[in-house]
Amino acid sequence: MDKRFLHAFLAPPKFVIGGIELDYFCPRHFLTLQIIKSPFLDTKAKGVTGKDIFIALRVCSTKNWIDSLKTPTLLERWRYLKIDSIQENKAVALSEFGRYLAESMSVPKIWTKKNGESERSKPTNIPETLSMAVLLMSKFGFSEQDAWNMPFSKAVWYTTAYSAQEGAELSVITTEQEESESEDLSNLEKYEKSMQAAVDAVNRKNKK
Repeated sequence: MDKRFLHAFLAPPKFVIGGIELDYFCPRHFLTLQIIKSPFLDTKAKGVTGKDIFIALRVCSTKNWIDSLKTPTLLERWRYLKIDSIQENKAVALSEFGRYLAESMSVPKIWTKKNGESERSKPTNIPETLSMAVLLMSKFGFSEQDAWNMPFSKAVWYTTAYSAQEGAELSVITTEQEESESEDLSNLEKYEKSMQAAVDAVNRKNKK
C-alpha cells in the first residue's frame, strides 16, 4: 500500500507553531496563501519575514474564509511579536511551517509521458484549487465547506483517482516501487563497486 496514500487518509498532520494550533492544510488554505502571494507558495520570493510566517500560521489555523480576514487579537499580536522579535523563534517557526506544508503534501506521485502532451492536456486557465473543489462537490457530493476544508493531500488523492477512472493517462508511482527501485540501484552500485575492486586488484597485480 502506498505510504503517501495512507498518510493522506489516516494521518493528516496537525501542528502547533508559536502557540498557534494549525488545522489540516486544505484547498482553502492553499488558495488563500496564493491570493495573498505568500512566499511559501511563491517560488520567486526572495525571503520570508516574521510577518509572512505569522500570516501563514493565522490562515492555516482558521476554519473558514471570514476568520482568515479578521483583525488579529491582542494574543495573536503578542504571538506575532514573539516570533518576529526573537531570531531563534522565527527560525523554528519557519522550519516547522515548512515541515507542516511538506507533510501536508502527501499527494500521489504521477508518472507522466516524456514525449509531448496530448490535445486534452492543454491548460484550461481555471485555478487548480477551484477545479479540485468543484470536482469534490459535483462528483463526490461533498458540501462546499467540506470540499474547501478537506485535508489537501486527501483531496488530491480523490481527484487523481477520479481522473484515472475517467480515462486520464496517468500512473501513480507508489512508495513501494520507489523503495524497490532504490534497493535495485543500491545492489547495482554494490555490484559495480565489487567489479571495479576486482579490476583494480588485477591492475595492481599486473603492475608488479
